[in-house]
Amino acid sequence: MLCPELQGQLQSISPLDSKRIDVAVFGFSRRARRNHADRFQQSGKAINAKVRLYSRIGRALLEAEQSGGDPFAAIESIIPWDAFSDSINEAEALARPEDFDFLALVGDGFTQLRRYTPTLLDTLLRAK
Repeated sequence: MLCPELQGQLQSISPLDSKRIDVAVFGFSRRARRNHADRFQQSGKAINAKVRLYSRIGRALLEAEQSGGDPFAAIESIIPWDAFSDSINEAEALARPEDFDFLALVGDGFTQLRRYTPTLLDTLLRAK
């Protein structure tokens, strides 16, 4: 909620200034969405490779359980144990947060926002 003085000043902004403010503020959101999509796309092949690997491991574990076989041998039939351990670390690095959205990236534009906010506020408070 804005203070009453700032609310009054906002009502006196010209449509052109209002449009400029919208472009500046919503540009951060648009940029964050684009960065989010780009980062996901860059890691997409590696994510798919891990999903395929763990699918094969899961299938081998299910077959070992059904046949009474050794689950560790089942994993090692797909991938050596050291490589399996490394793949877990790689998967953890590829994993995104559970809320996985672009809003976490909005802060990447903080320096630009910090640079222009004083000018914006000064303009708003002087507009009449």
